[in-house]
Amino acid sequence: MKSIDDSPREVAQLGSIMSLIASGEASTRTDLARRTGMSASTISQRANTLIDAGLLVDEGLSQSTGGRRATLLRINPDAGVIVTAVLGASSCRCALVDFHGRVLVSATITLAVHEGPASCVKSVLAAIARLLGEMTSAVPVRAVSVGIASVVSPVNGSLVRPLMGSEWDGARLSLSFEKAFPEVPVFISNDADLMAVGEYHARALDGHSLVFIKVGTGIGSGVIEGGRLVPGASGGAGDIGHIRIADRDDARCTCGKTGCLTAVASGRAIADRLRALGLEVAGSRDILNLVRNGDLESRHTLRAAAQDIGGVVATLVTFANPDLIVIGGLLGDLCEDLLTDVRSAVYGIAQPLATANLSIESSRLGENAASVGAARVALDHLLSEAGLPRLLRAPLLHTPG
Repeated sequence: MKSIDDSPREVAQLGSIMSLIASGEASTRTDLARRTGMSASTISQRANTLIDAGLLVDEGLSQSTGGRRATLLRINPDAGVIVTAVLGASSCRCALVDFHGRVLVSATITLAVHEGPASCVKSVLAAIARLLGEMTSAVPVRAVSVGIASVVSPVNGSLVRPLMGSEWDGARLSLSFEKAFPEVPVFISNDADLMAVGEYHARALDGHSLVFIKVGTGIGSGVIEGGRLVPGASGGAGDIGHIRIADRDDARCTCGKTGCLTAVASGRAIADRLRALGLEVAGSRDILNLVRNGDLESRHTLRAAAQDIGGVVATLVTFANPDLIVIGGLLGDLCEDLLTDVRSAVYGIAQPLATANLSIESSRLGENAASVGAARVALDHLLSEAGLPRLLRAPLLHTPG
């Protein structure tokens, strides 16, 4: 293949082909010619370039429509892996995801967040190295995509009001990951945003709107409108954990204010309340165990939290009128009672017009939602006109050192 640096037009054509196939809008050379306006010979040349690079594969023949059956094209799932890491208040889920968004291997490690970001990132990189070592064959790392329970500045990628505490505020995690993986792009995103992206693509919603509500140690949300993530002017769109709940001045938030939804209804807040009642609760899983075992205090506290969450979600529904609300995160994934009570509050508070076509569901991807979303964010860049040149020149396997 000739140098793509000398042919911006070729790069644009290659990017269009990859994007159309990745989105499912085209699957044959004929589809591509029709969608792009390129000639059949140009499509054939560009497709062969991508096949030779290991990014596309021919996969059988299309169904017959009366004429000659066309050869199907798809993204090569073995073109490489996306390294993902999703950091929360006490743990990190690391995963290697292929080009079809499938989690190949994963591991969840405990984080001592009080030791600060440098120590925690070192532990995360060690976990990633172990996962890469588990792969049965050498595979190129194409990107690193990290999610974190924090607003992420769109200016420099620094953390703003992270759930982990003030020692994390202003940290630029991308620098550490870029040092470990110097030849590939690194992405840092809010974890709830990634969960929204993962769920959206898993459901093939095709331009519809979705709001993902993450309920775990903290509370956050990710918003997708018209198929695109809505980050906000400062990266803070969907930061519902700091919406104030009326008459809850007794609940002090880590942000320094009182009455924030996170301080009232998060897993951490519920655990604090139950410990004050004399119950042994360390975190969200203990809350779930108590609820499932029929503990009345735990069930009552969870239902009160669900009503508060539902009230905030009802406001979002009235304002944004989405097609779908997805409840996830540790408490959201595992507790049907929470989903039921949030749903009840939303339909009881929001206007019928806003809820007429609304669905409120639990996450389909569960604990993999953020990992899949993180890979999707990276792939959208890698398969675009901007990212493709780097992908075509990508290095071989890298293990963080």
